[in-house]
Amino acid sequence: MLDAVEFIRGPTNTTWGALRAKMGHPAPFPLKTIGIGNENWGKEYYSRFYPLAAGVKAVHPDLKVIAAIDPHVIRDPPRGKESWAEIRKGEVDFADEHMYASPSYWLNHTDRYDSYPRDHVPVYIGEWGTRDIRPDWIDGLYVSLAEAAFRIGIEKNSDVVKMVAYAPLARRRGAPRDGFSLLDVTTDAVCGNPTYYAEKMFTHNRPDRVVPVFYPKVTTRQPAGWDREKGPFNPKAEAIDVVAFHAGAGLAGDELVVKLVNAASAACPVTLAFDAQLPAGKVSRETLSGEPGAKNTPEEPTRVVPRKDAFDFAGGKTLDVQLPPYSFVVLRLRR
Repeated sequence: MLDAVEFIRGPTNTTWGALRAKMGHPAPFPLKTIGIGNENWGKEYYSRFYPLAAGVKAVHPDLKVIAAIDPHVIRDPPRGKESWAEIRKGEVDFADEHMYASPSYWLNHTDRYDSYPRDHVPVYIGEWGTRDIRPDWIDGLYVSLAEAAFRIGIEKNSDVVKMVAYAPLARRRGAPRDGFSLLDVTTDAVCGNPTYYAEKMFTHNRPDRVVPVFYPKVTTRQPAGWDREKGPFNPKAEAIDVVAFHAGAGLAGDELVVKLVNAASAACPVTLAFDAQLPAGKVSRETLSGEPGAKNTPEEPTRVVPRKDAFDFAGGKTLDVQLPPYSFVVLRLRR
């Protein structure tokens, strides 16, 4: 492991740094974090992790070390708790949680990190995505809306969750698979799926600081068959009540950024109430919406993409907006 780190970031007067330079890359790579293990768990793993982590820190004290958490962390919560109990026994910079679930799980568990302790190891969500969806809706819009709702919950808890990585990033169209990706790749094209565009909306509208948002619980009935049959969260793919409306907000420079999800089949009228008077001006709006099963293909790569527009705001302490059915909307207002 130390040889690998030296190859990546060691100076050229070291054995492995010299080899990297000989191979054509004399400049060190900016490695900042290293994960020891992947989807490992149990006392045996942690008994080996801590000596390895100490060895890395002894030579590279600036490297952040990531420990694995039991990959059943959401499917079997007691196993996740056992991993966290081991994590708290030693020095760890990040704990790597992996989670794959159904749309109904994401919509109903956006508060997952609300109760995480604020005074211990921060979370790195190293893998996450929607696996348990009806097969013909994989990579469809409804998936991206459920994930956007969960992402709002992650962003709200960014003091706990420091890093997030969707998985997988890309897949070759036509290859065997059991799920999903941000990008579909063919020999001559790359196609972004709706979740790719939802993630892009989060990236381009990242706040400097989140602010509290309060809203009523609004539920809708997710029809039978939308979750995948034999999945761990809704094994019979039954009709299930889901929280359909989700909201988050933050400050970015002189703007208020508001993120809204409507996972219901009807339009949703929303009144935003602010704790201070906002000035008159234009409100920029970005909307990802469509039919729940709609997806992009290499033949029709922009069927489901965000649409941008703007509208006038007279100023004040409230703003009325209408969310389309099955939509993810981002608003930016001057403050």
